[in-house]
Amino acid sequence: MAKTKKKATRRSPGEGTIYQMKDGRYGAAVSLGKDENGKRIRPIITGVSEDDVREKMKNLLQEMKAVDNNEPVIINSLTSVEDFIKEFKLKSLLNKPEISSRTYENYEYSLNHFENAYRGKPIGSMDTAELNSFFRGMENTLTGIGVFKYSQASLDRLEYILERMYRRGMKKGYISLNPFDDEDYSKPKSKQEKKEVLALTKDECEAMVAVLQENKLIYPVIGFMLNTGTRTQEALGLKWKHIDWDNGIIQIRQAITIEVTYDKNGNKLGRETVSSTTKKGSGDRDIYISEGMINALTVWKTEAPEISKTAFGEEDYVFGNSKCGHWTYSGFRSSVNRYLERNIKDTDGLCLHRIRHTVATSLAEDGASVVELMQLLGHTQTKTTMKYIDKASKKIAENNRERLGRCLSERLA
Repeated sequence: MAKTKKKATRRSPGEGTIYQMKDGRYGAAVSLGKDENGKRIRPIITGVSEDDVREKMKNLLQEMKAVDNNEPVIINSLTSVEDFIKEFKLKSLLNKPEISSRTYENYEYSLNHFENAYRGKPIGSMDTAELNSFFRGMENTLTGIGVFKYSQASLDRLEYILERMYRRGMKKGYISLNPFDDEDYSKPKSKQEKKEVLALTKDECEAMVAVLQENKLIYPVIGFMLNTGTRTQEALGLKWKHIDWDNGIIQIRQAITIEVTYDKNGNKLGRETVSSTTKKGSGDRDIYISEGMINALTVWKTEAPEISKTAFGEEDYVFGNSKCGHWTYSGFRSSVNRYLERNIKDTDGLCLHRIRHTVATSLAEDGASVVELMQLLGHTQTKTTMKYIDKASKKIAENNRERLGRCLSERLA
């Protein structure tokens, strides 16, 4: 009986010329270009399995410097999840001008969840059902004290960067299936209780100011934020050159941030606080301050040399601390909350962003328009500012209800 000829099948992209030999072992021919005489350089690699051959191919190409960053040579549906993620990070994210080092660090942290969950598995084995299972697990993860760990913002970031990775893989021809495109895919929804950042009440504000005024290092920053509505990072990033003393104008041009450095292989080398552009690079603005704020800054400039390491060159920061000429965000936040916890009974500390909300809410209740608030706060989208206007409108409506009831009672009395 004649043998039926085995139908040839096309290899997946990246598998090269891996084939099974008569003795059961596997072999592959690797093309390394041509020598000086124009002859093709194509060594044969053998191994006990396809994976063995792939590993030897990878090692050979690395030795020949055909690959950078120790990346896997073969990127396809059989590539492990961790190697697929590594190639994506190094080729598509690291050192890209549109992605800051801090943003890259956040993406890397997000991708670690997926990598740790599926390390060793082929990227092509991840279907929509597996992806849904992964996100349900993330949604149900608890902290050590039994509360849901991941916020909606964290899950959204993870979903975004994973989907970006899969879409790139499809575009490059590495994979043939994007599990995000299936109609059965279910977007992640956080079970964490959403805590709204609220403005300080009148009593809270008075209590906070009364305590912090005693701290000569901390209060100048808090006082500045209360009088300008700036973000904490913008206040800490203020330099002397940004103060127009004659006209009472503060120029918001930069903010402190964290810069992370990596080597070419994506290994983290260090982190440091640096001065950068304002949030999203579009928050530059001028804030006209009161005479009282000018006087407060003048007093600080006089007292600062005695209690801090603040320097006074044009490029120096306005607010320094007792150890160096500038604060880090985490250092300032910790100092504020430690001081409050020592001096106010039963306090949970202070979310610094509440100061900015307090300023915005107070101005909205006083009748400030959307445009005026946007200019002060450095917002670029109306919807971001409207939340203050909406809250102010609600309070005004509640006050009108009380006034109407009171007026009617007086009229009928």
